[in-house]
Amino acid sequence: MARTRYNPGKLDQRVSFVTMTQGADGRPVESVVLSTWAFVRQSSGIRTDQAGEINLTKEVILTIRYRDGFFPEKTMLVDWNNRRYVITSVPPNIDERFVEVRLSYEI
Repeated sequence: MARTRYNPGKLDQRVSFVTMTQGADGRPVESVVLSTWAFVRQSSGIRTDQAGEINLTKEVILTIRYRDGFFPEKTMLVDWNNRRYVITSVPPNIDERFVEVRLSYEI
């Protein structure tokens, strides 16, 4: 099987994977699971009309290096470029050196 070629020099954006848990007092507590370098590219922008309200959603694809003991989950959030993104999917990984994650952000 052919390997997907990524240029490690393009991993130039700092991203953080965050989980939300409930504290002892019932308030949400966020904790950074992993802060790493990534290659980020815009996939698309989607405009939807729901109940008479126009929503704009920005979708991006994030590529990070594979790490033992860490795999992104849909329950995690991603902080990048002063915005918080939701993980929409984590496609199956063909290349064992990199992981691709699809994110979305409602504008």
